[in-house]
Amino acid sequence: MIAFKLWFCQIVTTCELVASEDALQRTWVGGERTLTSIIDFGELYEQIFGDLDSDACLAEFGPMMGREVASVVERFLDAVKECDLLVSREADLQASEALLTSLIWRDVREAAGAVIGLPDAQQCRSGRRDIRL
Repeated sequence: MIAFKLWFCQIVTTCELVASEDALQRTWVGGERTLTSIIDFGELYEQIFGDLDSDACLAEFGPMMGREVASVVERFLDAVKECDLLVSREADLQASEALLTSLIWRDVREAAGAVIGLPDAQQCRSGRRDIRL
């Protein structure tokens, strides 16, 4: 299993992209490939739950994170899962532009913003100037 700090920092930097004003819009809709390898929602989901195995990591690391931090991270993960369910049911949300302007995406962005706002997340922030929060 991945080490806690690496996993948590990957979640934080992913949340920076999600919470950004336009990073995913520029990548998913505009085709810019310099910001991230996450080229669409499916890749975002795969990185969070496949590559990072976030369900298992949250179960393993949750107690050491403390209840508040674990709850905020879990809220983000749940928002991504809810978004995935909605995208699979509503064909119009499979278009990146429609998804990024949807109410469900607003919920995902808000949950991502809560993660990057955690005091524990500050040590993992990327400091990238090309991502505007």
